[in-house]
Amino acid sequence: MRGEEVGRTAPVRNWSIATKILIIPAIAALVMTGGVFAYLLPFLESKMMAEKQIATRHVVELAWGIVSDYDQQVKAGVLSLEEAKKQAALRLS
Repeated sequence: MRGEEVGRTAPVRNWSIATKILIIPAIAALVMTGGVFAYLLPFLESKMMAEKQIATRHVVELAWGIVSDYDQQVKAGVLSLEEAKKQAALRLS
């Protein structure tokens, strides 16, 4: 077994002591950074999705209010249905 190892040396044995000392905190920092990203990315994604849903809800409510306003005008006889559709479409675009 020792005869086989004479031609090969472990790569770590060739590193300087400074490299060996610095590699431990570097690996720890990489592991911690990976852990932070593994925790934060799903959290941020869910928060962004919630904000997008709220923004979409607001846009839909605004459009619904515009259409409702024109519907009231049609029911009151102020506008014809066709004119209300045209004006609503212009405001929504």
